[in-house]
Order: sequence, then C-alpha cells, then structure tokens
Amino acid sequence: MVGIDAVTIHRIDDALGRWGKTFEQAVLSSRERDGCASAPARARSVATHVAVKESVVKALGGRGRDFRWPDIEVLDARDAAISPASAEAVGALADAVPAGRFIGHGTWTVRGECAHRLPAERADRSWWAAVATDTHVVAMAGV
Repeated sequence: MVGIDAVTIHRIDDALGRWGKTFEQAVLSSRERDGCASAPARARSVATHVAVKESVVKALGGRGRDFRWPDIEVLDARDAAISPASAEAVGALADAVPAGRFIGHGTWTVRGECAHRLPAERADRSWWAAVATDTHVVAMAGV
C-alpha cells in the first residue's frame, strides 16, 4: 500500500501567513509544530508534513468524516527507525533523484479515525520519503 502527493510550497507559505498557528494546529501534531518551528525553511517543512499526510491517507485508502490531520504524525528518521525493507526502498528513491532534491525520510503513526485502516501486521512497516524542487514537495508513504 503506497500513496503519493505533491504540495506547492507557496500555498503552504500563504496559509501560514494568513492563518498562522490556527493552520498549524489544524494540520500538525504538537511535536510536528515544534519541529517545523525550528526548521530553516519553515514553509517547506510544513509542506513536507502535509504531503506525507496526504500520501498516508491515500495509502490507507481514504479518510472518514471524523478524521483529523494531527492524527497522522510524521516522524523524522532521527526520531524513529524504519524497517530494513523500507530503508532499502527509501535508499533506492534517494539514489534515483538529483543531488540535493531528497529532503527526508522516516516513519509515521496514525491514531483516531484512520487507525482501523492500518492492518496490524503492517503497523511496524510505515515509511515516508520526500523530494523537493524550489516550488514543490513530492512525498510517498507506505506500509
């Protein structure tokens, strides 16, 4: 199960400028907000989280009406190790893109409405990877 999504960085930057903390609270967990606040390219960091979350929703086959974006938490590889098989797939992606475009990878967790969509036998195999241009972030997520 794999999902992919692309997010335009300037649209996230516009949303941050217009709605600020309200936007961040609507889409990010408190841990994610802390991480994005200290990121050198804040809009790109938030865009990465949004793209990964959209990818997770697609990998899980959709979302229900009680879904909340903070229920999906994006964890950086520094915070949580990914499985060896997932690491191999992420490594292949990193090798396939031009230098400097691979911006990160890690795992994700899900709770709330979407948690039942994640098969228990695959819960420890969540992964994500993202690449960026000057204008877009493209993320893949899977289990």
